[in-house]
Amino acid sequence: MLIVLLLAAGIFLFPVEDMMRLFTGRYGLTEELAGTMAVRYLFAAVIVKLAYDFGFERLYLWSPFGKGALYALPFLLVAINNAPIIGLATGNASVTAGAGDIVLYLFMSLSVGLLEELIFRGIVLPLCMIRLKGKKHALFWSVALSSAIFGGMHLINLLSGNVGGVLLQVGYSFLIGGMCAAATVKAGCVYPAIVLHAVYNAGGLLIGTLGTGTQWDVVTVVVSAVLGVAVFVYAFFTLWKEDGAQLYEKIGFPPEAETINNRDN
Repeated sequence: MLIVLLLAAGIFLFPVEDMMRLFTGRYGLTEELAGTMAVRYLFAAVIVKLAYDFGFERLYLWSPFGKGALYALPFLLVAINNAPIIGLATGNASVTAGAGDIVLYLFMSLSVGLLEELIFRGIVLPLCMIRLKGKKHALFWSVALSSAIFGGMHLINLLSGNVGGVLLQVGYSFLIGGMCAAATVKAGCVYPAIVLHAVYNAGGLLIGTLGTGTQWDVVTVVVSAVLGVAVFVYAFFTLWKEDGAQLYEKIGFPPEAETINNRDN
């Protein structure tokens, strides 16, 4: 797992600005979006190959238990609510970027959600499940552990010097990671989590990247808090009592799972 996390850290720290200045001679919004998107999609292909090498390919197929994706619908409300819906409706926020940058932004948001889910729900989560297999409430603790690792990876942003903002990011990344991990184990594949993550990112960074105005207002904060608590309770109780053995079989860990576990020790 350490190799996977080091690879993830390297991707997150990849010098997109330097790359785009080298190839285009400038670095504006368009170059930032295009560069981030290109790097994420490129490394996503590498991560898929790595996941197949681990034997986790069934997470990349639409599961015959695909109805489990319906379990993630309450999570989708949280992701959608991350957008400044009230601000846009009242005129307190607006999108000022051109159509081309908006399209790039949407594909960039998808690329970030895709890459991070492939890493943390496509590899780190099943490795945690292997590590904890046989323990009481193994599925729940695997979701919690992989989410903590996902949140902890955002400590890399301490390099920016904004300690308070980074710690807040670590906290909500843990919660979003738990939401996406729960969606993955219930659906038996990573696709619902990719959609959730992409929608969440697209809404949350919309104004800061493409527009101007107020991202958060009192009503949005209250609604977000209520939805967050409700979804947390929903996920906690459904995962705590879940039949872990059935889900281990559904996700289809390879016969050499114990070998992977021993190799990590």
